[in-house]
Amino acid sequence: CEVMLNKYRYHLPFYRQSKVLEQAGLKIADNTMAGWVMQAAAQLEPLRTALFEQLSTVKALQADETPVKVLKPDKKAYMWLYHSYLPGKRFVIFDFSLGRSSEVVNARLKDFKGLLQTDGYSGYNTQRAREDVVTLGCWDHARRKFTDVVKACGNNKSGKAGQMLKKISKLYGIEADLKTASPEKRK
Repeated sequence: CEVMLNKYRYHLPFYRQSKVLEQAGLKIADNTMAGWVMQAAAQLEPLRTALFEQLSTVKALQADETPVKVLKPDKKAYMWLYHSYLPGKRFVIFDFSLGRSSEVVNARLKDFKGLLQTDGYSGYNTQRAREDVVTLGCWDHARRKFTDVVKACGNNKSGKAGQMLKKISKLYGIEADLKTASPEKRK
């Protein structure tokens, strides 16, 4: 457990963990620790399967993906994230993939029906086209476009883009005020 916690929560590679343990008098090779983690992952596979089955049981999800480095130089992989934020059905699932293709999200969400919040990435277009999925945008990503327009106009905040930024700022203020509120009050 400590080895996995150090690796994934504190981003401490196995070779560094091996060196730390050696200073404490324990000689454990980094590939041995990697083997332990792979064995643990195999034991946790039923839990992973059960978590992914939950995607079809919720009516609201947030999805996103972010690049992660892999061992090969100049190689990128992706960590896909699925977040159910509804009270009583809250969970986060991380899904590692070597690609960013829409096939990844389409396979994961093939049985999902409901509200899906994503950024503007075109990989979600199949989900956007489905009649049983209502897609929602992300204010932070939309805000960036208005910020770009304001910058392109010499930081003129009195135009339509500047006015929109003020409205988005008000929404962020409301969100901050309601962050700790009950779901009923938020509604």
